[in-house]
Amino acid sequence: MNHPPDRDDSGEFNDASATPAAQRAPEEGPRLQTGPVRTGFVREDSCGTGHAADGPCQPPARPAPLIRRAAALLLDLILIALLGLLLAVAAFYGVALGLRQAGQALPSRDLVFSLAETFSAGWPLLVLAYFGYFTGGDGRTPGKLVSRIMVVTAHGTAVGPLRAWWRACLLSASLPVFPILIVAVVTPRNRALHDYLAGTRVIAAPSAPSSIPT
Repeated sequence: MNHPPDRDDSGEFNDASATPAAQRAPEEGPRLQTGPVRTGFVREDSCGTGHAADGPCQPPARPAPLIRRAAALLLDLILIALLGLLLAVAAFYGVALGLRQAGQALPSRDLVFSLAETFSAGWPLLVLAYFGYFTGGDGRTPGKLVSRIMVVTAHGTAVGPLRAWWRACLLSASLPVFPILIVAVVTPRNRALHDYLAGTRVIAAPSAPSSIPT
């Protein structure tokens, strides 16, 4: 049952539904978001930097200093050389032990040189396995861990195994032509040629490497 509209003190009807739209109180519209703006895995907020959506505000990643990159590479190459030497010594003593048990003479000088040539030919594979394995983990080889630098993608995310092994292939091919590595001196963000081809860059490792988005 519809009730008639009420009268006000002046005797006129007071119908709220008949009130002109211009005189009505404006309805509350959608509120503007004043907090952080989420855009994919990157969050932009008052600090003016991009970082993981659920992580704290981090300063922008800066390129790794060239002196630290050179120190890390030198340390990694020393470790690879030591690893290759240990494998060569183990192979030599394994062959010697086998010959002794068979009642034959110990390895000759020719056999020693043959083993050395074999390991020299396998040097690129050792470099590939070393850099591919460690970089595919958290972007840091032992040399980079000591130098406090790490490898990320060009967009600042984790490298991942496939990209890490591809980068390791390019790096092992670049090492014999060492001047190619000097490209990092003149390029933006100190990226070497293998970084451009692999879509990676080397940055100073943050205090919490786990904050690197995947």
